[in-house]
Amino acid sequence: MQQLWEALVGHIRATYNTREDFRFCYGRQYGWALRFRSKASLLTALYPAKNSFTVQVILNRHALE
Repeated sequence: MQQLWEALVGHIRATYNTREDFRFCYGRQYGWALRFRSKASLLTALYPAKNSFTVQVILNRHALE
């Protein structure tokens, strides 16, 4: 899993002009996320878990159209 995480993070960093941060989005008891922003918009958040991770892709109205 670590290799997939690193490959995805590397791809995001190389492809998009983003800022990133670690954030406890839902409180410390639920864990943290690595979030990537482009300008003021949140692009994605990666949530680590044991032997897996979840990727949340954030789409704005324009992207949906």
